[in-house]
Amino acid sequence: MIIVGPDAGRGIKAQNEVVTAALKLSAATAWPVIGEPIAGARRAGDDSVGTVIANADHILRHAAVAEELRPDVVIRLGGTPTTKPLRLWLEACRPTHVLLIDPANRWNDPSFMATRHVAADPAAVLRALAGSVRRESTWRDRWKELDLIAAQAIRNEIGQGPLLSALVTSVLSETVPAGTLVMASNSMPVRELDSFVPTEGPRIDFVGNRGAGGIDGITSTALGLASQHDGPVVLYIGDLALLHDLGALFGAARCGLHLTVVCVDNNGGGIFASLPIASCGDEVDFETLFRTPHGLDLADFSGVGGVRIKEVASASELAEALRSSCEHSTPGVDVLLVPVDPDADLAQHRAIAEAVEVAVS
Repeated sequence: MIIVGPDAGRGIKAQNEVVTAALKLSAATAWPVIGEPIAGARRAGDDSVGTVIANADHILRHAAVAEELRPDVVIRLGGTPTTKPLRLWLEACRPTHVLLIDPANRWNDPSFMATRHVAADPAAVLRALAGSVRRESTWRDRWKELDLIAAQAIRNEIGQGPLLSALVTSVLSETVPAGTLVMASNSMPVRELDSFVPTEGPRIDFVGNRGAGGIDGITSTALGLASQHDGPVVLYIGDLALLHDLGALFGAARCGLHLTVVCVDNNGGGIFASLPIASCGDEVDFETLFRTPHGLDLADFSGVGGVRIKEVASASELAEALRSSCEHSTPGVDVLLVPVDPDADLAQHRAIAEAVEVAVS
């Protein structure tokens, strides 16, 4: 198995070269590649070259299936994967061989699983390995089968309800044109991308500030990308992260920059509802100290400093607004605000997990 983690320090071009080499090794060995969007692996190429698994986050939550898929050999590239189920699965499996390839000679292994560390150019190592082996694998075929089953279960669930974060992510990944650069905020957006971006669709580069780990400066980073990227730049963000760096928006028009922002507004920090701390409730004043509802109407900022805010309530509205913003790069910021009920959002995530479990079992 090949696991590609995010490594923004190498730059998009270098990271894509690593992914291309990983896919060639995948084709040669019949090993699946697991990589989140911001690692560059999700929209890296057609299915004829290597096998990219899009739904590991969902599949590996289920013990019987996770046991069936356990690997003997893992090649790890880049940083630590964002997806918690993937990390916990590897820690439980403890593969016999875990090769960590890192040209910067870092020991990026918080789970202490690496059995060998190679300080070398990962693309060169992968190309050399791909030239020496070739085989088929029923194990790889099982991964592909389960990935397709999980994808269908997810589509069925998110197609039934209102516009919640899973469907927002799906619409975003299917609508933006090829050549778009999508910046993911930390907290929920980067995880939503990992959970709900399929391998098929327009060629998109995804990036994120995973090394920072917080929500400060996300908007400023996206504007910096907009100043350098030759195509549309879309920021996928939550309301709290947008408020943390709200002032950055007001300089975009003055600098001649255009940015599209897709903001899931659940009036607070939605990620904490899915963490163990949520069960403590009033004992820790969960609502005030963790979910931190702000009660602000973000639409009130529309018209200030070149910021144009449009509230969208359906998948079709979001897709239309996204296409329009990406095609018309008038200086300033187009914020597509998606109000989301946090309780309904959490319930849908749980329903998706249950639907995948039933489907893959």
